[in-house]
Amino acid sequence: MDRFCKLQDQMAGTLAHAHSMLGEKRRSFHDVVAWTVTERILRDENTWLELRSLRNRLTHDYDLANDELPELIALIRKGATTLAAAATSLKRLCVQRGLLLST
Repeated sequence: MDRFCKLQDQMAGTLAHAHSMLGEKRRSFHDVVAWTVTERILRDENTWLELRSLRNRLTHDYDLANDELPELIALIRKGATTLAAAATSLKRLCVQRGLLLST
């Protein structure tokens, strides 16, 4: 659970950094999220909100009932897959725009 939270936090920072390095202006993180949709890094803004909501749920010390764990594990797996796909899309964009060398 902690690793998913760290991964989501890292992605947030990376997206914000790439956004600014590409010359985009932002007033809030909402601008970054909107940009990720425009650049096809994420499917829609709601995807980010779901990832952030899951991260927040995992970081707070809620008493989770045992019957909730299978659903939570499934959400973490889905979220990790979404973050991995977003990272791949972000890498592609950064290579195209000259922020990263092609590997």
